[in-house]
Amino acid sequence: MLVYLIILLIQNNIEQLGTLFSNQEVYVSIVLSLISFESMRLTIVLFKRQFLLLKNKAIIEILITSTISVVMVLIAITQYYKWIIGFDISPRELLLFGVIFGLTALL
Repeated sequence: MLVYLIILLIQNNIEQLGTLFSNQEVYVSIVLSLISFESMRLTIVLFKRQFLLLKNKAIIEILITSTISVVMVLIAITQYYKWIIGFDISPRELLLFGVIFGLTALL
């Protein structure tokens, strides 16, 4: 829900807050957040098994998990726009989603 509110605030679309719980965009944001967090969790689990003796493990882990999370979300949102909505997402919107979910991954 927080990610969806951030998206609405950045796009200056506060009028949609009244229809927040009956809107398909909320469910898409929830699914995108699930994809983001689960890909980070899976990456961390795999990372712990593979790279036990690295010096800068925390920095590398943050970079890898954030990158994989953002890539997974961008793939998912691109496919959502292509198959469900019926047109391609604009590069500006794709950048917006990438930045929001990238910052969310870093948090």
